[in-house]
Amino acid sequence: MNDSTLKELRQLVDEVVNAPTKQDAKSPLKHLEYKVSTLSEVIKAINPSMFVKLGEVIISAKNASGKVKDKELLKSFVANDWYAFESGVKCGDKQSDDVP
Repeated sequence: MNDSTLKELRQLVDEVVNAPTKQDAKSPLKHLEYKVSTLSEVIKAINPSMFVKLGEVIISAKNASGKVKDKELLKSFVANDWYAFESGVKCGDKQSDDVP
């Protein structure tokens, strides 16, 4: 998985997290979920557990979207989940030269 794909996923996650309301988060969330569905086989080929971790990123982002109590704490959960996902994908990519 290339850096531009990771960057696009991260931007969508940030849009969801920073949406002012849950309603405003719906559009970027749908786009994110669609993008993830199109990449599912690529991610699973790199490291199957990273597909699960990306699901956790999405759940954390949904929880942090809009006006919520403890927003900064919830954003830190997103950041931690993203770090684990990105690290796992990058490590897996180094071991799998034939995966785009």
